[in-house]
Amino acid sequence: MKGLSRCLTMTQAVDRTSDRDRWCGTTWKLVHDMQYKTKANEVLQVPAGFICNLATWLQPSGSYVEAAVMHDYLYSIGRNRKEADDIFMEMMQRGGVKKAVRKLFYLAVRIFGRRAYNRALKALSAKEGNSDGQ
Repeated sequence: MKGLSRCLTMTQAVDRTSDRDRWCGTTWKLVHDMQYKTKANEVLQVPAGFICNLATWLQPSGSYVEAAVMHDYLYSIGRNRKEADDIFMEMMQRGGVKKAVRKLFYLAVRIFGRRAYNRALKALSAKEGNSDGQ
């Protein structure tokens, strides 16, 4: 797909980890870097080793998976929540996810994503605090 590189199917590029996620019970590890070029020509890269939960309740199959990985990553680095959600929608559209499914997933992250986003910001803040020697 135009804009994506090296991750033809995420089921090949994602491994289960033994870590347990409190929301869905399973986390996934990206085993190859994933890159995406937005419509605004911004190049985003998720590094190999990134651990995510893939849209919380869904299994890693289908054309939404790359979008879910990127969305989790953007939350984890503190990207503006609306921008992260919009990139999630853009990637699903470019990935061929059906319009009704895209709208449902987008609505879900807009309504329920605040909790995950705030948790990611808290973790990022704690990590930055630890890196300052505190």
